Amino acid sequence: MKQMTLKRMTARGRGLNVIAGSRVRKTSSILAVLAGIALLAAVVGAYNNRTLSSINPTKPFTSASLRQQTRGPQVGRPPAKLSLQPEADKLRRRLGQRFGTVGKERSVMVGTLTIGAQRTPISIVRTQDDKGESVEVALGGRPASLTWSTAEGSRSGGIAASLTERSLIERLALDSPDQFVLAQLRGASYFTVARDAKPSGTPASDDYTGPQWDLIRVGEPDRTGTSKPRSLWRLYHINSVTGLLDKVISQEEGEVIEATFSGWVNQGGDLVPSHITWITGTQTLMDLVLTNVAFGPRQ
Repeated sequence: MKQMTLKRMTARGRGLNVIAGSRVRKTSSILAVLAGIALLAAVVGAYNNRTLSSINPTKPFTSASLRQQTRGPQVGRPPAKLSLQPEADKLRRRLGQRFGTVGKERSVMVGTLTIGAQRTPISIVRTQDDKGESVEVALGGRPASLTWSTAEGSRSGGIAASLTERSLIERLALDSPDQFVLAQLRGASYFTVARDAKPSGTPASDDYTGPQWDLIRVGEPDRTGTSKPRSLWRLYHINSVTGLLDKVISQEEGEVIEATFSGWVNQGGDLVPSHITWITGTQTLMDLVLTNVAFGPRQ
Protein backbone atom coordinates (compact mmCIF):
# COMPACT_ATOMS: atom_id res chain seq x y z
CA MET A 1 0.00 0.00 0.00
CA LYS A 2 1.30 3.43 -0.90
CA GLN A 3 1.94 5.80 1.97
CA MET A 4 0.14 9.09 1.85
CA THR A 5 2.44 12.10 2.03
CA LEU A 6 1.79 15.57 3.32
CA LYS A 7 1.40 19.03 1.88
CA ARG A 8 2.43 22.03 3.94
CA MET A 9 -0.51 24.37 4.28
CA THR A 10 0.27 27.97 3.62
CA ALA A 11 -3.00 29.35 5.01
CA ARG A 12 -2.32 31.47 8.11
CA GLY A 13 1.29 30.31 8.33
CA ARG A 14 0.88 27.87 11.16
CA GLY A 15 2.75 25.04 9.52
CA LEU A 16 -0.03 22.49 10.09
CA ASN A 17 0.47 19.43 7.89
CA VAL A 18 -2.79 18.11 6.48
CA ILE A 19 -3.94 15.84 3.72
CA ALA A 20 -4.54 17.58 0.39
CA GLY A 21 -3.80 17.53 -3.34
CA SER A 22 -5.38 16.09 -6.46
CA ARG A 23 -5.11 13.04 -8.59
CA VAL A 24 -3.30 14.78 -11.43
CA ARG A 25 -0.97 17.28 -9.69
CA LYS A 26 2.44 15.97 -8.65
CA THR A 27 5.25 18.10 -7.32
CA SER A 28 8.60 17.44 -5.72
CA SER A 29 7.34 18.86 -2.43
CA ILE A 30 5.63 16.68 0.17
CA LEU A 31 2.17 16.09 -1.29
CA ALA A 32 -0.91 14.24 -0.09
CA VAL A 33 -3.47 12.89 -2.46
CA LEU A 34 -6.80 13.62 -0.84
CA ALA A 35 -9.24 14.76 -3.50
CA GLY A 36 -9.54 13.06 -6.83
CA ILE A 37 -8.41 9.47 -6.12
CA ALA A 38 -9.88 7.41 -8.93
CA LEU A 39 -10.84 4.28 -7.04
CA LEU A 40 -13.81 4.66 -4.76
CA ALA A 41 -14.47 2.25 -1.93
CA ALA A 42 -17.71 0.35 -2.41
CA VAL A 43 -20.08 0.21 0.53
CA VAL A 44 -19.25 -3.02 2.33
CA GLY A 45 -22.02 -5.46 3.20
CA ALA A 46 -25.00 -7.42 2.08
CA TYR A 47 -28.55 -7.72 3.29
CA ASN A 48 -30.26 -11.11 3.53
CA ASN A 49 -27.45 -12.64 1.40
CA ARG A 50 -27.60 -9.77 -1.12
CA THR A 51 -24.76 -7.32 -1.65
CA LEU A 52 -25.26 -3.67 -0.84
CA SER A 53 -24.53 -2.67 -4.41
CA SER A 54 -28.26 -2.12 -4.78
CA ILE A 55 -28.34 0.17 -1.74
CA ASN A 56 -27.27 3.72 -2.52
CA PRO A 57 -26.63 5.72 0.67
CA THR A 58 -26.38 8.96 -1.32
CA LYS A 59 -29.90 8.60 -2.76
CA PRO A 60 -32.35 10.87 -0.94
CA PHE A 61 -35.08 9.09 0.96
CA THR A 62 -38.72 9.90 0.45
CA SER A 63 -40.20 12.75 2.42
CA ALA A 64 -42.50 10.27 4.15
CA SER A 65 -39.60 8.20 5.49
CA LEU A 66 -37.76 11.32 6.59
CA ARG A 67 -40.82 12.59 8.41
CA GLN A 68 -40.98 9.32 10.28
CA GLN A 69 -37.31 9.26 11.25
CA THR A 70 -36.26 12.90 11.57
CA ARG A 71 -36.62 14.86 14.79
CA GLY A 72 -35.17 18.26 15.47
CA PRO A 73 -33.75 19.45 18.78
CA GLN A 74 -36.18 18.91 21.62
CA VAL A 75 -36.67 20.58 24.97
CA GLY A 76 -35.96 18.43 27.99
CA ARG A 77 -33.22 16.84 30.06
CA PRO A 78 -30.34 15.25 28.11
CA PRO A 79 -31.33 11.59 28.76
CA ALA A 80 -34.83 12.25 27.40
CA LYS A 81 -33.54 14.07 24.33
CA LEU A 82 -31.03 11.30 23.63
CA SER A 83 -33.74 8.64 23.65
CA LEU A 84 -35.69 10.00 20.68
CA GLN A 85 -33.84 7.91 18.09
CA PRO A 86 -34.02 4.20 19.05
CA GLU A 87 -30.77 3.21 17.30
CA ALA A 88 -28.85 6.10 18.86
CA ASP A 89 -30.35 5.32 22.25
CA LYS A 90 -29.28 1.69 21.94
CA LEU A 91 -25.66 2.64 21.22
CA ARG A 92 -25.74 5.28 23.95
CA ARG A 93 -26.57 2.63 26.53
CA ARG A 94 -23.93 0.28 25.13
CA LEU A 95 -21.17 2.90 25.30
CA GLY A 96 -21.65 3.70 28.98
CA GLN A 97 -22.74 6.54 31.25
CA ARG A 98 -21.07 9.57 29.68
CA PHE A 99 -24.18 10.85 27.89
CA GLY A 100 -26.38 13.02 30.04
CA THR A 101 -24.43 12.21 33.19
CA VAL A 102 -23.33 15.13 35.35
CA GLY A 103 -19.55 15.09 35.71
CA LYS A 104 -18.89 13.23 32.45
CA GLU A 105 -19.80 15.88 29.88
CA ARG A 106 -16.19 16.40 28.82
CA SER A 107 -13.81 13.80 27.41
CA VAL A 108 -10.08 14.32 26.83
CA MET A 109 -8.34 11.93 24.44
CA VAL A 110 -4.59 11.89 23.92
CA GLY A 111 -2.65 9.91 21.34
CA THR A 112 -0.80 9.98 18.04
CA LEU A 113 -2.09 10.96 14.60
CA THR A 114 -0.19 9.50 11.64
CA ILE A 115 -0.48 10.96 8.15
CA GLY A 116 1.90 9.40 5.67
CA ALA A 117 5.31 9.15 7.34
CA GLN A 118 4.63 11.88 9.89
CA ARG A 119 3.47 11.09 13.41
CA THR A 120 2.08 13.97 15.44
CA PRO A 121 0.97 14.08 19.09
CA ILE A 122 -2.72 14.92 19.26
CA SER A 123 -5.22 15.91 21.93
CA ILE A 124 -8.97 15.89 21.29
CA VAL A 125 -11.44 17.42 23.74
CA ARG A 126 -15.14 16.68 23.22
CA THR A 127 -17.64 18.66 25.30
CA GLN A 128 -21.35 17.86 25.27
CA ASP A 129 -23.83 20.71 24.96
CA ASP A 130 -27.53 21.23 24.23
CA LYS A 131 -26.99 20.89 20.46
CA GLY A 132 -24.65 17.91 20.60
CA GLU A 133 -21.05 18.68 21.36
CA SER A 134 -18.12 20.93 20.56
CA VAL A 135 -14.71 19.52 19.63
CA GLU A 136 -11.24 21.00 20.09
CA VAL A 137 -8.13 19.54 18.45
CA ALA A 138 -4.53 20.33 19.41
CA LEU A 139 -1.59 19.04 17.34
CA GLY A 140 2.10 18.81 18.12
CA GLY A 141 1.75 19.84 21.75
CA ARG A 142 0.51 23.29 20.78
CA PRO A 143 -2.71 24.88 22.13
CA ALA A 144 -5.93 23.76 20.45
CA SER A 145 -6.47 25.72 17.25
CA LEU A 146 -8.82 23.44 15.32
CA THR A 147 -12.44 23.34 16.46
CA TRP A 148 -15.84 22.05 15.40
CA SER A 149 -19.34 22.87 16.64
CA THR A 150 -22.87 22.56 15.32
CA ALA A 151 -23.31 26.32 15.01
CA GLU A 152 -19.94 27.27 13.47
CA GLY A 153 -18.73 24.09 11.79
CA SER A 154 -14.97 23.73 11.33
CA ARG A 155 -12.77 26.59 12.51
CA SER A 156 -9.02 27.12 12.57
CA GLY A 157 -7.50 29.78 14.76
CA GLY A 158 -10.96 31.27 15.30
CA ILE A 159 -11.75 31.73 11.59
CA ALA A 160 -13.33 29.48 8.96
CA ALA A 161 -11.10 26.49 8.24
CA SER A 162 -9.63 25.86 4.80
CA LEU A 163 -10.91 22.97 2.71
CA THR A 164 -8.11 20.64 3.73
CA GLU A 165 -8.40 21.64 7.38
CA ARG A 166 -12.13 20.91 7.22
CA SER A 167 -11.46 17.39 6.00
CA LEU A 168 -9.15 16.73 8.93
CA ILE A 169 -11.38 18.37 11.53
CA GLU A 170 -14.63 16.78 10.37
CA ARG A 171 -13.19 13.30 10.26
CA LEU A 172 -11.88 13.61 13.80
CA ALA A 173 -15.10 15.23 15.04
CA LEU A 174 -17.83 13.41 13.11
CA ASP A 175 -16.44 9.91 12.51
CA SER A 176 -17.18 8.98 16.09
CA PRO A 177 -19.52 6.73 18.07
CA ASP A 178 -20.37 9.76 20.21
CA GLN A 179 -21.56 11.65 17.14
CA PHE A 180 -23.90 8.78 16.23
CA VAL A 181 -25.58 9.36 19.58
CA LEU A 182 -25.45 13.17 19.66
CA ALA A 183 -26.30 14.00 16.02
CA GLN A 184 -30.02 13.76 16.86
CA LEU A 185 -29.69 16.90 19.00
CA ARG A 186 -28.90 19.01 15.92
CA GLY A 187 -31.81 17.57 13.93
CA ALA A 188 -30.02 14.83 11.97
CA SER A 189 -32.14 12.10 10.37
CA TYR A 190 -31.66 8.40 11.10
CA PHE A 191 -32.60 5.75 8.55
CA THR A 192 -32.11 1.99 8.88
CA VAL A 193 -30.67 0.81 5.56
CA ALA A 194 -30.22 -2.88 6.44
CA ARG A 195 -30.19 -5.36 9.31
CA ASP A 196 -27.54 -8.06 9.79
CA ALA A 197 -25.69 -7.03 6.64
CA LYS A 198 -22.74 -9.20 5.57
CA PRO A 199 -19.60 -8.27 3.61
CA SER A 200 -20.03 -8.14 -0.15
CA GLY A 201 -19.35 -11.46 -1.84
CA THR A 202 -20.31 -13.53 1.19
CA PRO A 203 -21.94 -16.76 -0.06
CA ALA A 204 -25.41 -17.63 1.14
CA SER A 205 -24.70 -20.07 3.94
CA ASP A 206 -25.93 -20.78 7.43
CA ASP A 207 -22.32 -21.53 8.42
CA TYR A 208 -21.18 -17.91 8.09
CA THR A 209 -19.61 -16.68 11.34
CA GLY A 210 -18.06 -13.40 10.20
CA PRO A 211 -19.16 -9.85 11.06
CA GLN A 212 -22.68 -8.61 10.41
CA TRP A 213 -23.90 -5.06 10.77
CA ASP A 214 -26.99 -2.96 11.21
CA LEU A 215 -26.48 -0.14 8.70
CA ILE A 216 -27.84 3.22 9.85
CA ARG A 217 -27.65 6.28 7.60
CA VAL A 218 -27.42 9.59 9.48
CA GLY A 219 -28.27 12.56 7.26
CA GLU A 220 -27.24 16.10 8.11
CA PRO A 221 -29.97 18.75 8.52
CA ASP A 222 -30.18 21.52 5.95
CA ARG A 223 -27.47 24.07 6.66
CA THR A 224 -25.57 26.66 4.70
CA GLY A 225 -22.23 28.39 4.93
CA THR A 226 -19.27 27.13 6.92
CA SER A 227 -21.41 25.04 9.29
CA LYS A 228 -22.37 22.73 6.41
CA PRO A 229 -20.15 19.61 6.55
CA ARG A 230 -18.32 18.26 3.51
CA SER A 231 -20.21 14.96 3.73
CA LEU A 232 -23.98 15.35 4.03
CA TRP A 233 -24.48 11.80 5.29
CA ARG A 234 -22.66 9.05 7.13
CA LEU A 235 -23.38 5.33 6.97
CA TYR A 236 -22.72 3.72 10.35
CA HIS A 237 -21.93 -0.02 10.61
CA ILE A 238 -23.09 -1.20 14.04
CA ASN A 239 -21.84 -4.72 14.81
CA SER A 240 -24.87 -6.98 15.26
CA VAL A 241 -23.11 -9.08 17.92
CA THR A 242 -21.10 -6.58 19.98
CA GLY A 243 -23.46 -3.64 19.51
CA LEU A 244 -20.43 -1.39 18.93
CA LEU A 245 -19.41 0.74 15.95
CA ASP A 246 -17.15 -1.01 13.42
CA LYS A 247 -17.14 1.40 10.46
CA VAL A 248 -18.35 4.77 9.20
CA ILE A 249 -18.68 5.52 5.49
CA SER A 250 -18.81 9.13 4.26
CA GLN A 251 -18.26 10.94 0.97
CA GLU A 252 -16.31 14.08 0.09
CA GLU A 253 -16.84 15.43 -3.41
CA GLY A 254 -17.38 11.96 -4.85
CA GLU A 255 -14.58 10.33 -2.87
CA VAL A 256 -15.73 7.60 -0.49
CA ILE A 257 -13.98 7.60 2.90
CA GLU A 258 -14.10 4.63 5.26
CA ALA A 259 -13.23 4.94 8.95
CA THR A 260 -12.70 1.70 10.88
CA PHE A 261 -12.83 1.42 14.68
CA SER A 262 -11.01 -1.15 16.79
CA GLY A 263 -9.25 -1.68 20.11
CA TRP A 264 -12.27 -0.87 22.25
CA VAL A 265 -11.31 -0.20 25.86
CA ASN A 266 -13.32 0.25 29.04
CA GLN A 267 -12.47 3.50 30.78
CA GLY A 268 -14.31 3.72 34.08
CA GLY A 269 -17.43 2.06 32.67
CA ASP A 270 -17.37 3.88 29.31
CA LEU A 271 -16.31 2.14 26.08
CA VAL A 272 -14.01 4.00 23.67
CA PRO A 273 -12.22 2.86 20.48
CA SER A 274 -8.46 3.27 20.86
CA HIS A 275 -7.65 2.90 17.14
CA ILE A 276 -9.29 4.59 14.13
CA THR A 277 -8.04 4.31 10.54
CA TRP A 278 -9.31 6.30 7.54
CA ILE A 279 -8.91 4.88 4.03
CA THR A 280 -10.14 5.56 0.53
CA GLY A 281 -10.02 2.55 -1.78
CA THR A 282 -6.70 0.92 -0.82
CA GLN A 283 -5.08 4.19 0.25
CA THR A 284 -4.61 5.00 3.93
CA LEU A 285 -5.40 8.65 4.62
CA MET A 286 -4.63 8.84 8.32
CA ASP A 287 -4.41 6.74 11.46
CA LEU A 288 -5.25 7.66 15.04
CA VAL A 289 -4.07 5.71 18.09
CA LEU A 290 -5.28 6.85 21.51
CA THR A 291 -3.14 6.19 24.55
CA ASN A 292 -5.21 7.90 27.22
CA VAL A 293 -8.87 8.83 27.68
CA ALA A 294 -10.39 10.66 30.65
CA PHE A 295 -13.90 11.92 31.42
CA GLY A 296 -14.77 14.90 33.58
CA PRO A 297 -17.19 17.78 34.10
CA ARG A 298 -17.81 20.58 31.62
CA GLN A 299 -15.47 23.49 32.31
